[in-house]
Amino acid sequence: PVGTWPGDRYVVRSYSPIHTIGGGMVLNNDPVKRRRFREVNKEIFRIYHQGSPEDRILLFLREAGLAGLTATELSVKLGVFGKPFQKLVNGPISSKKILVVDSDKQLYVESGVYDALKEKLKKHVADFHQQNPLKPGISKEELRSRIFKKSDNKLFQIALLDLVKQNSIRQDEAIVRMADHEVSFAEDDQVIRQEVEKLYLAAALKPPTMKEVIEELSRFSGKQVKEILAVLLRENVLVKVTEELYFSTVVLEDLKQRLMNYITKHNEIDAQGFKALTGLSRKFSIPLLEYFDRIKMTIRVGDKRILR
Repeated sequence: PVGTWPGDRYVVRSYSPIHTIGGGMVLNNDPVKRRRFREVNKEIFRIYHQGSPEDRILLFLREAGLAGLTATELSVKLGVFGKPFQKLVNGPISSKKILVVDSDKQLYVESGVYDALKEKLKKHVADFHQQNPLKPGISKEELRSRIFKKSDNKLFQIALLDLVKQNSIRQDEAIVRMADHEVSFAEDDQVIRQEVEKLYLAAALKPPTMKEVIEELSRFSGKQVKEILAVLLRENVLVKVTEELYFSTVVLEDLKQRLMNYITKHNEIDAQGFKALTGLSRKFSIPLLEYFDRIKMTIRVGDKRILR
């Protein structure tokens, strides 16, 4: 190992016997690994020998990929520092050949690398829709971990915001989707949806567990049924009270109004009063009472509930 700057001259000699083997000039003091005898190497060495400082800056940044290079790293590769270095990078930054990812860290990424990254991001989202037609989109964190494993998190945020501005993708809270994506139902999915909705409406306040729903619709795969349940939850057709118990929103809203009227009239309600109001066993009444506490409609005081 030896410390060098670009442009340094060197001579290689053997130790014993002392013999001059050859010499030359350092073109890159921190090169990436290359495969020999590739056509692209001719262009790289042309840039080393004849290219302008800007050509070399863009080459180094292309080779760095998504990780990019800081101003310090780029300075070392060029052998230029301070104001002369800043003057060199200001040109390609102004012409948008270089993207400043983080002005505090002075982290740079080449624009072609950035554009390719945005295309890759769109492809991942589109592929996710194709593989999961009933899901609204891919989670932001999953998308980031798939594509941006070794890059600065700010680059992910910038790319995402750029694509939203271009109306290529949409971001709904933590979910990312293509701008033109809509959940599409196959024929089987439509049948499952209709049957699930009927099942929960008919069961009213005594709905089946998820396991029982899957058994009831055993002619379809469990995965299909779960996907439809997830869609109905997102669309607020069903409400999840516990991991196993879902209720029809229509049924639950009716109960909510009856409970509110009861407490308004009597000031409070206990477990026995709720059982009398609904005719439900503990299997359903306790989860429902806890649900109304959770959505901040009621609050528990001792053994009773009052309106929050």
